[in-house]
Amino acid sequence: MQVAIVKLIIEKEETAIDKARELILQARQQLADEATKNQIVELIETILLYKFTRLSREELEEMLGIDEEFKKTRMYQSIKQDGLEEGRQEAKLEAVPRLLLLGLSVEQVAVALDLTVEQVQQAAENQSS
Repeated sequence: MQVAIVKLIIEKEETAIDKARELILQARQQLADEATKNQIVELIETILLYKFTRLSREELEEMLGIDEEFKKTRMYQSIKQDGLEEGRQEAKLEAVPRLLLLGLSVEQVAVALDLTVEQVQQAAENQSS
């Protein structure tokens, strides 16, 4: 199975999804250790995410048929957490110009939003551009 997983890296796109499904099914059927099984599935998913960069995570999940299983993986949790953190940061930066318009100083905005003074200044400059 290990060699087949490595071969998935160079598998043609036309056959990679089917091959990945086979490998995931094989891992689920043959491996008793749940942690190892999850690591194998995670590795296969990672290979496919790199291979099919034009596909969204949802499209890849649908193609593999592992919606709920995928959501339990460390990779999914990590991607989700990164996205949440990026969204929070973006929301903070979008709030900067409005807070400055309300009369708060750059330092007050930085403290209120838990940003550095430089980040607040950069966000203000980007908004005015």
